[in-house]
Amino acid sequence: MGDEAASTYSVRLPDDLVTLADQRSQIDSVTRGETIRRALIEYLTK
Repeated sequence: MGDEAASTYSVRLPDDLVTLADQRSQIDSVTRGETIRRALIEYLTK
């Protein structure tokens, strides 16, 4: 997973989850989108 073609999807997230994603993004110095991608990869590839 990584550099291949990507699609864009819209999802609704509760404000508290967005806040957590933004906090993690700041810690890791990445975008919110990258944080969400990493979380999905981690969850879906267990």
